[in-house]
Amino acid sequence: MSEDRFLTIDFTRKNEVQQLLPTEPLLSSHNAKWNGIHLEYYQHTANEVPEHAPKQHLILINTQVSDLTQYEQTLDNRLQHDQLREGHAVVVPANVGNRACWHTEHSYILLSIDPTVFRYRAFELTDSDEVDLIPHFSSLDPLLHGIGLALKTEIETEKLNGQFYLDSLTTTLIAHLLSHYTAKKGKSHQCVGSLSRQKNRKVIDYIHDNLDRDVSLAELAEIVQISPNYFATLFKQAMGISPHRYIIQCKINCAKQLLRDHEVAIADIAHNLGFSHQSHLNYHFKRLVGVTPKAFQKNQ
Repeated sequence: MSEDRFLTIDFTRKNEVQQLLPTEPLLSSHNAKWNGIHLEYYQHTANEVPEHAPKQHLILINTQVSDLTQYEQTLDNRLQHDQLREGHAVVVPANVGNRACWHTEHSYILLSIDPTVFRYRAFELTDSDEVDLIPHFSSLDPLLHGIGLALKTEIETEKLNGQFYLDSLTTTLIAHLLSHYTAKKGKSHQCVGSLSRQKNRKVIDYIHDNLDRDVSLAELAEIVQISPNYFATLFKQAMGISPHRYIIQCKINCAKQLLRDHEVAIADIAHNLGFSHQSHLNYHFKRLVGVTPKAFQKNQ
């Protein structure tokens, strides 16, 4: 069946999605301006989604499912009857026809990935832009489930862990899709060698010079001119800690120094260290130091 017989839906456009789904999402990344990836979180009662073809690659991840929830799905002219289960994921490539119906209430995360962004990230990871996603019926995938929940949490907490963490999740997501959901297995870069002392020093200096803002994974990778995924692996080999955790540690160490000056407000410290909210500083500070910034400052 050719795709022009289906509704063609852009899942980043609210008015188009409403043609398919009975209610608005409980949560959306629409205002978060993520680069090429869009997340919506839904809770639906029994419903039938008509046949359509998405403009983006879709990843549907079941998060809360009632016992014995039955569903039926048609995907690329194939039919499946099964039971919905928490942690199961469905992969629908762009322009592939699909429909679904289910019989009881359940909740799910819907990720949509711009195909152009997917090809670009695939090239970074495999040196090939000819890697195509294949349709995949519902099956258990703990990693996709975990990534989906982590991305959902980033929206709920207004990027508690920052842009670098979001970049890392996105890279892991793309790498996992390439490894498990593609027709042609792209050959990932082998993580051989290491960051030279000079390159590692350049990265560390850059991090310390930019503690006042949300540095991205791509920025740091560009300094040493390697892919973000490869950089993250080599950095952890060199430092014994992920780039994201290193950046957070540096920010908290700087916060401790600033808190010793009782003239500086905690809200100002949070702002000056690139945290979008004081609550984000409070969370990371207590996690690493064991007390809140206010308690730490009081004891100085």
